[in-house]
Amino acid sequence: MKDFSFSSLCFCLFFCFGLLFNRVSSQTGPERAALPPRGWNSYDSFCWTISEKEFLDNAEIVAKRLNSKGYEYVVVDYLWYRKKVPGAYVDSLGFDVIDEWGRIVPDPVRWPSSQGGKGFTEVAKKVHDMGLKFGIHVMRGISTQAVNANTPILDVSKGGAYVESGRKWFARAGKAFLRSLYQQFADWGVDFVKHDCVFGDDLDLPEISFVSDVLKQLNRPILYSLSPGTSVTPAMAKAVSGLVNMYRITGDDWDTWNDIVSHFDVTRDFSTANMIGTTGLLGKSWPDLDMLPLGWLTDQGSNDGPHRRSNLNINEQRTQMTLWCMSKSPIMYGGDLRNIDDMTYSIITNPTLLEINSFSSNNMEFLKIAATTKANPELEYQTPLCLYKRGSRVAIDKEATTRHDQVELLSSHTSTVDVCLDATSKRKHSSEEFMRGSFFPCSRHENQKWDLYSNGTLGNHHSGHCAIVKTNQAKASPTGVRSWIATGRGGEIYVAFFNLNDVKTVISAKISDLGEVVPGKKLDHSSCKCKEEWSGREFGVKSGSIGAAVESHGSEQLSNGSDTPGSSKLHLQKMRSRYVVNQRFLASKSLRCTISSSDRLHLRRSNCDLDAFAIPVYTSDLVVDKLHRLVLEFKPLLKPIDRVKRLLQYAAILDPSGESIRLPENRVRGCATQVWLDVRIDEFDRMRFKADSDSEIAKGYCSCLIWMLEGAKACEVLKMRSDDLEAVNVGLHGKAISRVNTWQNVLMSMQMRTNALVSRNEAFDL
Repeated sequence: MKDFSFSSLCFCLFFCFGLLFNRVSSQTGPERAALPPRGWNSYDSFCWTISEKEFLDNAEIVAKRLNSKGYEYVVVDYLWYRKKVPGAYVDSLGFDVIDEWGRIVPDPVRWPSSQGGKGFTEVAKKVHDMGLKFGIHVMRGISTQAVNANTPILDVSKGGAYVESGRKWFARAGKAFLRSLYQQFADWGVDFVKHDCVFGDDLDLPEISFVSDVLKQLNRPILYSLSPGTSVTPAMAKAVSGLVNMYRITGDDWDTWNDIVSHFDVTRDFSTANMIGTTGLLGKSWPDLDMLPLGWLTDQGSNDGPHRRSNLNINEQRTQMTLWCMSKSPIMYGGDLRNIDDMTYSIITNPTLLEINSFSSNNMEFLKIAATTKANPELEYQTPLCLYKRGSRVAIDKEATTRHDQVELLSSHTSTVDVCLDATSKRKHSSEEFMRGSFFPCSRHENQKWDLYSNGTLGNHHSGHCAIVKTNQAKASPTGVRSWIATGRGGEIYVAFFNLNDVKTVISAKISDLGEVVPGKKLDHSSCKCKEEWSGREFGVKSGSIGAAVESHGSEQLSNGSDTPGSSKLHLQKMRSRYVVNQRFLASKSLRCTISSSDRLHLRRSNCDLDAFAIPVYTSDLVVDKLHRLVLEFKPLLKPIDRVKRLLQYAAILDPSGESIRLPENRVRGCATQVWLDVRIDEFDRMRFKADSDSEIAKGYCSCLIWMLEGAKACEVLKMRSDDLEAVNVGLHGKAISRVNTWQNVLMSMQMRTNALVSRNEAFDL
């Protein structure tokens, strides 16, 4: 038997081998952002009011205390060019400082070294002398002040006013203006630009593309960052990730628990889409979860500087840092470093988390976890009475699915004999049986085992019957458990547990399951020596499974490594989970699963009361969420031409292998253009689609539908309605009807072919 040594962090990072942190520069050789960028940003602590002295004071602390930990960028955010005078605030106009060419320059009162037309040259030099890199924030487009003043534009190649076709151009000539603006940033010595209001709901792909091209041509390397990321989807990000080095995938993150929780789903989606560390602008590109609002802060939109502590408690701060590092997000600390406390400093410099953030791989949400609020954390692992069990992205056999992902449902209206919801379909019910709502004495038969879906239905694969799930109102704050996994550069496996509940929760995982999701790892027989990172508490050697009590809003992280992957041996503890559900639930009241209004159901022998569903990890369980995201993505695009452009972006990411399906039997009838569709069921009873068309717009429609329905269960595909897609319709003049028909015909064809496949396979699990 081979033992593995573990340490823990964010309450319990089980860590083998004790790795030493040794970060290399985030710009290795010519590659930009080779690692997730790390640094300090002024916005969370100063909003827009920061002065030169305050900025350099913070930069000096970064140089002395954080640079050795990989923090290398110091970024002045938001409105550094606005005069801080009475009447000036974040939304006021007429207070910005511009030069003769309409370009924004620092407020000379707050930034005295900028006087005499020097801009940020002196500040950048001081930052560089500290061994750091200097960054700035800039809004999209052309300064309102420059447009109102109608200033001439600098021709950066000639040094005078920009002239084209014999005409002198002024500030409204966008591309020439942007070229002169970014050349000015390079002349100042800027190393990092945060470009705001060009992504998410404000997506401006032409401006992003142009700025990216300008930055390629400069003789100074500048890291390119986009913000914010409201309503961002992986499909949207794929159009820009190759043009930039980091891009926000959420709205602004402030110091509230709900803000932290909102990051879990979108982070999972980007990981599943393999967007972490992809090719970017002359280097790599990283999904950005926003700055860390820890330590000494200000308020959003405030004219005051830092004046309050972060509202996040210690557990929540550790959870945030853990998620950011496990997902390899850029790390930008937002608090005023002049008042950083020892606890906050220890969180943002934890060597194991920073090691994971820089050098781990295969970062993804880990699915096979169990949780209970009832078990004693001092005991050996036992099957909890209430488990949050989610399906795996890796292959699992059908026997395991049948054993672990179903529930038995018990009526609460009987006081003597237990009766369970029965899906027997091959006999007629008596009138007495019909009145009691299909409840029969509980047995171990397959017709009493139900799959619980997040769309509000129960499905019995034995009979194909469905039931309705009604839920009580959930708590406002999301709850449940989550988990992430990553592989270290030495082969160790890191696993982070996150407790989103309001009470302490015991979370655990089988060691053998870790090997199922990590390439080249097989941990069928293993034992682990565990240690909690924050407290230093030793857990001793654990066999079969690893678990710990995680505080409310806290997190636990595990790692498992081997010198010889696949050679480890251990004796697995037998774990049974008859009542494990393949969904994660919210709150803690009661789940109502009814066929008639009089029948109240609950999980048999469970001490847990369950309430509403959260969005689970399985692709199929994301259909409703994906539809919502798609509607949010298209809704702000009021002009038909903008919707066409967005559809063309989706068309560009359609699987090119779809061309192989251009066969007569795959034609979709009724479309104004030629559309081909291939539908199949994979070995795990999930729907798989391929499509192609001779029209790029039709390809875009198909790509949207496949993005929503790929990997879904058959009943979810059949439940989709064409009315659900109305908000996404392009509706160009004269072509609205034909394009609506394209949506409807492709969707109907998907559903008809899905239904035909299901009909040919009576054992298929609806």
